[in-house]
Amino acid sequence: MKLVHPEWETPVIFDDEHIPVMAIENAEYFYEMTNELYQQTISGEGRFVLYEDEKELEIKKNAVFINSPWDIDFENRQILKKLYECFQNAGLSEAYYKKTNQIIATVLQYVEELQQEISVPVCYDWDPDIKLFFKAVNLQVDEEGLSLVERMVEYMKICTELIGPALFIFNQFRAYLDDAQLEEFYRTILDEKIPVMLMEGREYDKIKGESWFIIDKDLCQIF
Repeated sequence: MKLVHPEWETPVIFDDEHIPVMAIENAEYFYEMTNELYQQTISGEGRFVLYEDEKELEIKKNAVFINSPWDIDFENRQILKKLYECFQNAGLSEAYYKKTNQIIATVLQYVEELQQEISVPVCYDWDPDIKLFFKAVNLQVDEEGLSLVERMVEYMKICTELIGPALFIFNQFRAYLDDAQLEEFYRTILDEKIPVMLMEGREYDKIKGESWFIIDKDLCQIF
């Protein structure tokens, strides 16, 4: 996989051995590039081009831009929708179909019994969507006790599994992680073969697993 921009002299390459770190030291240009890439992941409009084996991929559908640790949202609508669909498909599978119908029948019988205790006439769905049962128990991803590195990794793995493979771009995350945490993060995602790029507003000391792309304050490109 590679990410190309017409103003950059070389593409950003994603492989199984290194994590690309794009450091843009010119503040105005850093904002311009991060904003363009961020907006392109939302609207699809922009000059960045993402390739997989020379096949162009739509960035809006194949890249996730994470501005801060607080953007790592396990309860976003897309994740929960896919999670409910997975549970629904499992509940309707051959292994659980009979048990699912038994549970629905039990609930409907319970509702019918309660109806006898209430004077208000009611009606209800005799063929309920089983996704409603999962919503009723507030089904969600368990993120309790996770460190930031664990949250980052778990979020990427869940998005990849439920939504599909994607490039994950983390904006200025080196400010939140020390070298040991970064090395742990790099080892894990390289093992998982998840494409990741870090975007930073300055150059840091290089650590194992990083591949640096630098644009300095004078907009000189160092690759």
